[in-house]
Amino acid sequence: MAEISTIELLRNFEKEQELKLKNVEESSTKEIEKAKKEFTTKLKEEEKKILKEKEKIISKAKEKAKSDVKNILDEYKDSKKRLEKQYSKNFDKAIEKIFSQIIKE
Repeated sequence: MAEISTIELLRNFEKEQELKLKNVEESSTKEIEKAKKEFTTKLKEEEKKILKEKEKIISKAKEKAKSDVKNILDEYKDSKKRLEKQYSKNFDKAIEKIFSQIIKE
């Protein structure tokens, strides 16, 4: 009888240990899943922050490019006006020279 109760005690102890191991495995799995979800959430939040910062930088770059293009266009228009005035003056001088040459002849 002592042998049976010792074997029975060992079986019960083994079952208890298996149950504890199963509980630890389940608990560990839950903790891993929880940590995984938290990490995924933080990663998504960080991606959103980076995307917003990227959009902000792109927006600033577009505004800067618009400003630069406007400045270049203004400079072009000013240069064009200046060249047109020079052309007009030179054209008038050329006409005057031609007429003065014709009159001299």
